[in-house]
Amino acid sequence: MNKVAPVLCLGIGSYWIFKGVTKYHLWVSNGPGGGLFPTVAGIILIICSIILLRRYIKQGNAPTIEKNALILVAAAILTALVVNVIGMIPALGLFIVLWLKLSQKKSILSSLSLGVGTALFLYFIFDFLLRVPLPMGLFA
Repeated sequence: MNKVAPVLCLGIGSYWIFKGVTKYHLWVSNGPGGGLFPTVAGIILIICSIILLRRYIKQGNAPTIEKNALILVAAAILTALVVNVIGMIPALGLFIVLWLKLSQKKSILSSLSLGVGTALFLYFIFDFLLRVPLPMGLFA
């Protein structure tokens, strides 16, 4: 897993830089826009990924794909695909459920509990407290 993570993070970082610049806007007329944080986070992810990949190449270790890493990548791709359909918060809750059930072999009850709890926590923080506009999908 630790060898696939830098490659996965390169893609995730690139995605959030693209979204931060094109959709959420880096800067608005009176200060930082909603895209500043995703863009900075994406840049940090890419820098860290490049550092780790260089370290693996210098050590002569080629990145290998493990089953759990493949499950994580598939869940992340599915999450990214359904964000605009079901919304960001339900998609992240679904990601938690899939990751815990398929990769970590948790029970369906604990997976669903943590997934729903995560979604409710994210809703409380981003929608209720911060009032950050997130993709809502079917719940718009």
